[in-house]
Amino acid sequence: MEFKYMGIEIEPINDIEAEKAVIVSLLLDKETVHTFSEKLNADDYYRTEHQHIISAIIKLALEGNPVDLISVNEKLQKENKLDIVGKDYLQILLENNLPSIANFEYYLSIVKDRAKERKYIETLKLSCNKVYLGVDFSDNLNELKKDIERIENERLQDLTATHYTVNDFFSDLENPEPKIQSNILTDIFYYGGALSFIGGRTGHGKTTYLMNEAVKMIIKGSEHNIAFISLEEHRKFITKKLFVSYWNNKTKYENKYIDLHLSHSEYQEYKPEMTYLFDKIFIFDTPSKIEPLEKQILSYHKKHGVDVFFIDYIQWIYFQDNTMNKLTRQEQLKHVNSRLLDIAKKYNLYLILGAQFNREVDEYKDIKSDAKYREAGDIEQDANLLINLWKEKDDNMKFYIAKNRNGKSTGEYEAEIDLEHLIINKAEKIKNQTINRKNEEMRTY
Repeated sequence: MEFKYMGIEIEPINDIEAEKAVIVSLLLDKETVHTFSEKLNADDYYRTEHQHIISAIIKLALEGNPVDLISVNEKLQKENKLDIVGKDYLQILLENNLPSIANFEYYLSIVKDRAKERKYIETLKLSCNKVYLGVDFSDNLNELKKDIERIENERLQDLTATHYTVNDFFSDLENPEPKIQSNILTDIFYYGGALSFIGGRTGHGKTTYLMNEAVKMIIKGSEHNIAFISLEEHRKFITKKLFVSYWNNKTKYENKYIDLHLSHSEYQEYKPEMTYLFDKIFIFDTPSKIEPLEKQILSYHKKHGVDVFFIDYIQWIYFQDNTMNKLTRQEQLKHVNSRLLDIAKKYNLYLILGAQFNREVDEYKDIKSDAKYREAGDIEQDANLLINLWKEKDDNMKFYIAKNRNGKSTGEYEAEIDLEHLIINKAEKIKNQTINRKNEEMRTY
């Protein structure tokens, strides 16, 4: 309902984009529906179409039925509301809106805040009308206080969070901590629900490191489902590299090496092995935008149970949202890191990403200092694990553990590498290293 202020008609307070984000998130993620169904209220939505859609979603959830495009449209049809909403409205919403599901609570809080603000305004308008109608001032004021208190109590109820209890703690202790041991740095672990970064200069082997961790997991028969996402190279080229790395790591003791220059007919000879590899790892390139990347990650996690994602590499990720693209690159990457970390935490995913060094990194000793990542954002702050690598001229690679939140910083390693055949051998700890204790403690925070 519109109202006038100083003679000007003003549309009531609302946030249509937040309403759309809530609806699309509910349609894309059944876990979100089950988790937040009790907090959904159709009256919180300003647009009539959105009220009908949310009402249908609530009813489907209470009935234990799936919530998706088909089921919601069918429910609207049965209740004679589909013509009001529009037969293609939900499809258009899904095609034109890519909200971050990890930010669902934020979108929902916006919708609820706007609804409470509209209630405040309507309550005050009603009270003003009573003054003109001659209602006793004291009675009117007392009624107004009660109405405002009721609205405020509703708002506080929406803000109530479930706190962590001692029973929750002991229940968590019974479950093994989600972690995967590195196949290159054998006393280092990647943790679920966290971001791990592999930093290096251009051409120093970041991609080769990520590929070696991925293929060695497959060779060792890991129970985890794996995806390799390249934001830099076409899927055809990254597939060639992954297969060469996989085959050479698997047969290196038999000296059956292959390289990237196989002909089409030669690849045909390896088709059974390639088929096996494709059954164990999902390989894809994706637009270097955070919105479709998030959607891709969630889609493969939900449809195929993928929980380990190797992403090459973080500085390639931008935004579709033109507003975000007006920010500095550092601010953009800060938001990218935050969104990826939210997804990792919510779905307990292992996100292992490459990261590019600044041009100022000219020699090995430089990788031991802080803030060496190009357009860093909050990489150092958000990371659970930071591994910096440096390729020496003599086919030797050195590693420096810059941060290890779940364990002590374990210093420096070195390994033999064969970049022609895309192999990194198991690294050995560099002996007689001296590490400043104060710096080590800072890196383990």
